[in-house]
Amino acid sequence: MRSYEVVLLGMTILVCVGTILMLLRTVWAELRSSLYILTRTKIALEEIEIRLERLDEVLDQIEGDTRNRKAPGVDSGLVYEAGRGHVYAPGGAR
Repeated sequence: MRSYEVVLLGMTILVCVGTILMLLRTVWAELRSSLYILTRTKIALEEIEIRLERLDEVLDQIEGDTRNRKAPGVDSGLVYEAGRGHVYAPGGAR
């Protein structure tokens, strides 16, 4: 081999190695970005789950609390209107 052929072969190898390293860096950045998105999604879903559990607890308390149960009528501010059912009317006025 002539000396310029060795230099060309060396340069070709360096270009190939550089290209592979750049591609690996891009793939690594995409993987990190995807991992970040998945982590944030997981955290958001966990927060939603916690809030839903709290909401279930509050709903159970409301359903179990008999003080919140009033019969529809003038005392509660609800009046019956044909076709609409019980609707709120301040002071029981129609």
